[in-house]
Amino acid sequence: MIIHSIMAVNYTQVIVDSRQELKQAVVQRDHYDKRIIELSIALRALVRFVPDEGQRNQILQEVKDAKRKSVSLADAIMGVMSTAKEGLNASQIREQLELSGFDIEEYSQPLGAVMTAAQRLVEDGKLRKEKTEESGIVFRTPMKPPAPPASMRDLIRSGGGHSEEMTLSTNRAVRSTLRGKRKAERNEDHYQDYLHCQRSHGGSNR
Repeated sequence: MIIHSIMAVNYTQVIVDSRQELKQAVVQRDHYDKRIIELSIALRALVRFVPDEGQRNQILQEVKDAKRKSVSLADAIMGVMSTAKEGLNASQIREQLELSGFDIEEYSQPLGAVMTAAQRLVEDGKLRKEKTEESGIVFRTPMKPPAPPASMRDLIRSGGGHSEEMTLSTNRAVRSTLRGKRKAERNEDHYQDYLHCQRSHGGSNR
């Protein structure tokens, strides 16, 4: 029991430390992603002042290689919408993408690209859109349906069965204890009868 308690505490601490480190790493990643975008934009604007063509090409290649290619526009939009408390129109989504460090300016028509990607997400069921008086067409994340009530089978699968097993085990132990107690009482009665018979025979012999 003591060993299990110590191991549980260690695992709990590891989980706490890992979650904290993950949060810090995400903050650092976001900071560096934004800084990479800022530096890339600055270098693209300043590279024309470099007289040597070979050096200019080298700088542009470094800027190109620095881009994060794993995140698509659709994924970036979903990341923005997952933290949005209210619906956002295409212009607001574009603004949030820029604030998040996503290089939306690589598209020739950034606003149109955002609208097209958001519309595709609506068609895929990942976003929903609605028309408002203040902001026009806005996009939102779909509302999650209420969770269905758990059936008895679900409860057993999720751990309820353990409680039932413990109850059955406890009942068996109680029944076994009662049987042992009744057996002991019967043995005691037989022993008392034996003593009584011995005393009776002893009196008769006298």
